[in-house]
Amino acid sequence: MLTLALASERCYAQLDPQCQDIENPLYAKEIKRHIGNNKYLLEVLKEHEFELPDDYFDNLDNRGLYKGKLLPLEKVKKFKADSENISDVGRTMVYGGTIYYLPLKIYVYSDGVNDAATVAQVNDVVQQTMVSFRQNGVPIELYIKCSIVFIPSPLYYNIDSDAEVNSMFSSFYDQNAMNIHIVNSAVIDGKSLAGRADRPGNRLLIVKGWSSTTLAHELGHNFGLKHTHHGSGINDNENCDNCFQEPVSRTMTQPILCGNFTGRKKCEVNNDDLCDTPAEPNLQSRVSSEQTGCLYQPQTTLNDNWGVTWQPNTRNIMSYSTRECRNAFTYGQIGVILAELQTSKFNFKSTSATYSMTGPTQLCRGQSYSYSIPSGPTNYTYNWKIPSSWSISGQGTKNVTITVGQTGPLNNTIYVDISSCGGSVAPKNTSVDDGIVNVSGPTQIANNSQAGFFTAEQYSGAYYTWSVPSGWFIQSGQGTSMASLGAYSNGSPGWVSVSAYPVCGQTIYGSQFVMVTSGGSQYRVIEDGNLLKEIFVDNNLIETSVEIYSLLNGQQIMSFTCLSPNDNVDLSSIPKGVFLVRFQSEKNEGTLKLLKQ
Repeated sequence: MLTLALASERCYAQLDPQCQDIENPLYAKEIKRHIGNNKYLLEVLKEHEFELPDDYFDNLDNRGLYKGKLLPLEKVKKFKADSENISDVGRTMVYGGTIYYLPLKIYVYSDGVNDAATVAQVNDVVQQTMVSFRQNGVPIELYIKCSIVFIPSPLYYNIDSDAEVNSMFSSFYDQNAMNIHIVNSAVIDGKSLAGRADRPGNRLLIVKGWSSTTLAHELGHNFGLKHTHHGSGINDNENCDNCFQEPVSRTMTQPILCGNFTGRKKCEVNNDDLCDTPAEPNLQSRVSSEQTGCLYQPQTTLNDNWGVTWQPNTRNIMSYSTRECRNAFTYGQIGVILAELQTSKFNFKSTSATYSMTGPTQLCRGQSYSYSIPSGPTNYTYNWKIPSSWSISGQGTKNVTITVGQTGPLNNTIYVDISSCGGSVAPKNTSVDDGIVNVSGPTQIANNSQAGFFTAEQYSGAYYTWSVPSGWFIQSGQGTSMASLGAYSNGSPGWVSVSAYPVCGQTIYGSQFVMVTSGGSQYRVIEDGNLLKEIFVDNNLIETSVEIYSLLNGQQIMSFTCLSPNDNVDLSSIPKGVFLVRFQSEKNEGTLKLLKQ
């Protein structure tokens, strides 16, 4: 059973100027399921269509990277695009998945003459914050709830005590929204702050001159995230003792003398309780600018209590790194956010947008298309977010014409943010024709049988022409995007191909390689050391030809002949993986799968 930590973990950031992340006393005794068990977050992430390896949290290096490599978002979420084809606007998801729409209630304080922020500044920072979430795959859309409230209050314009913060939070509060208070300054106990937030909760304070990274950081606290240097009590991680410090090691466990979480990985129970955020000291004034690469540059080499040099992530949004460098959440952090959103504290969230967007999803380069928010309110500004290589006519209105650029990503999401008030708009996912028809269907079939259905990417108004390998037949579907194909007894492996016309004024093509088995037999999986023994079972010692194919593209990668199971066959040139093997002699033939380890 998990137990509470012995020491209070109320966090006070005391460097100038950063933030106060205050543990919400209403939830101080909550035991989060991911503490001491980060694998729980895999369940949360998989529910939201993040496809991480089952051993993700078991194979992290000291930088928090899976097997020493960064898992790019497009390999984890169900994106259509390759890594180089992700929109520069940022995206939430392409294939399903829940999006949470969260209203923001924003209060701007003034001294009677000067406001802490303008409407334009508020809108810009909120929009840029959403881009930060989108680019990290966090399925949250923020919108300003009617309307921005301007409050003349010299008392709250310049905050100088905890009492004033608490008074402000309670005086202006909407329980059905994220409450954001914008003030001119906040100096508490002689320390200047950029922001302060309940962790978790729905109240935060931002100081004039705020940025999108500051708002994303404070919202992260609201969603349950700690600083990446959190530590214990008033100490940052680097100043904690051996029981409370998170070490650089991702595998070191909590010793019995520390009382709680004995035997659990320290990265799961110390600091921010997440193993994929590397252990780190406070990064303030220790990271170079964006222009010089956001490098970790302490004045002297700093080590953890066990003598290992820190290897921080200078890009993490929840760190005290240089502000313009902070642009990333880890998958563990995203899991915490999503888990927190399921609690009753955020019952005001919605899984549907206020308004929908009309317009096409399949686009051609150089062509223009109309998009609209037909039921959107009037007298508000609509800020459309499109890739930088595209152009737009009608920006600011709810009816626009968008022209697709000749360059840029293939898969994009069009976003619309309504200024000041008016609700949320569901994003529109689009794809630009790349000249290739994507084909899906079985990768192997039995001869003398119907193979099943092959499906091509759908293009409105296009005619599809299917072609098949020798010894195959087209049962139905010629001319359409779905065809039923099969192979006769003499069917050969080969490419199932399709063309579509017209698509963006031209004919485009696609194909998929399909293997053919004998009599519908299932492929057996054979380890590489047993390959020849399997081929020569119940077979005379007779010359046998062997062909090995890639399952990825159907290409032959090796062929040879052998006479007995004791022949010396060198498979060292084949990488690790599973491959298709066809063997044939005068008296025996078959197909199986080869497992190369």
